[in-house]
Amino acid sequence: MIGGPGRCIVDSCPRVPLLQAGFIGFAFFISLLAATTNTSALVGIVFISQIFEEIIWTIGGVYVTEAFPTAVRASGQGTVMAMGNCGAIASAGLVGLLMEIWVYLPIVAMASLLCACCLATFLMKEISGESLADSVPATSYGAAETPAEG
Repeated sequence: MIGGPGRCIVDSCPRVPLLQAGFIGFAFFISLLAATTNTSALVGIVFISQIFEEIIWTIGGVYVTEAFPTAVRASGQGTVMAMGNCGAIASAGLVGLLMEIWVYLPIVAMASLLCACCLATFLMKEISGESLADSVPATSYGAAETPAEG
């Protein structure tokens, strides 16, 4: 993003509120696509919506990198991306069916899912500024703790 490392919005602001702003902004501008047929307005709406989509992708990529410990980072990121790709494949397959029901239904569905994603971000922990973890803590995957010697 504009500004470079340390000065860009991604590095200078908390991640979760930026992600929430990205989802809300993208949902709003996607919804506006159904409001007009003016070519210039549509180009402007799509351009601005892509800014919010870029915020989502950038913050999501940084957040996932920071959230997973080094030992499982590649597997975690791969799983997250695989789920995203499943959604992309499903949307490509369903958009035609949705348009047969109502021409604006894909727009409404996408805006609704973006709002649901924004709500899901309230469950996320803010981790910007924390150091990256190298391994998964032993208690997080069921390992027995050793009793303290006394």
